[in-house]
Amino acid sequence: MESFHGYIGTYSHREGKRSKGIYYFDLEPQTGRVTVRGWNSEAENPTYLIFSPDRRYLDACGSNVSYTRFEGGGLFSFAVQEDHP
Repeated sequence: MESFHGYIGTYSHREGKRSKGIYYFDLEPQTGRVTVRGWNSEAENPTYLIFSPDRRYLDACGSNVSYTRFEGGGLFSFAVQEDHP
């Protein structure tokens, strides 16, 4: 059975709820089953995701990020592991 692989960004800090940032998942289109394979909790509120042209990096735009005394947005870049297509 063929499956598709993907990434999804979540609001990791919101109204007392906490998710884990960026999730890596498999989707089986014949059954609709989604299986979470892993996550990265380093990104805060990674809402927009895009691959680099060579697909070696996954870039994310985080909203409501506070790294210094300034609040606003932030950019993240993660190396994609070879076993994550």
